[in-house]
Formats: sequence, structure tokens, C-alpha cells
Amino acid sequence: MTTQGRLMILILAGGYLIYQGGTLIKNVCTERTDNYLVFMLFGIVFLILGVLFVGVNMKKLVKHEYMDPFEELESDDEDEETGEAKEENEPERIEKNEEEKEEGTCE
Repeated sequence: MTTQGRLMILILAGGYLIYQGGTLIKNVCTERTDNYLVFMLFGIVFLILGVLFVGVNMKKLVKHEYMDPFEELESDDEDEETGEAKEENEPERIEKNEEEKEEGTCE
């Protein structure tokens, strides 16, 4: 699954393809060069690809079909049962560390 930022980049890339395709077709219509059919074909292909990029990725963006990497971090900090933020008891954690150190020492 893609991220929201990647979707935005693909939408911008699609917009750029639409712009390039339109400019290419406009230039072919104003100046008849030797290979105007090839340039017209590439302009049409750029337009079609740009519209597909923008359409598909806008649909995903609107329907929230993307992964939010920060959402995972927030859910890891919450207790699954209560939905509240986990609190680690500081004195208990210190006691556990001290016990582990005492067990690991040799006399």
C-alpha cells in the first residue's frame, strides 16, 4: 500500500504529463513538421497516461486507500483494551533493571 505523499507525487506527475501532452499537441497543430503524426501520437499517449495517473490516485486519496505511517506509531503507544495511552510505572521499571543487574554479577 502506498503512502499519502506518494499519491500526491503521482498526482503531480500525472498533471505534468497532461501539461506536456497538451503542449505537444498544441505545437503540432500550429507547426506542421515532418513527423507530426508521431508527435501527435506521443501527445495523446501523454494525455491519456496523465489523466489515468491523476484519476486513479485522486480516487485512492479521496477514499483514504493509503497507509499512514504515523498512525502505526500512535496505535503502538495506546493500550489495546482501553484505547488510552500506556503508562510505564517508573519505580517498577527501575527495580526490574536493578534485579537484572544483581543476577548478572558474579561474586
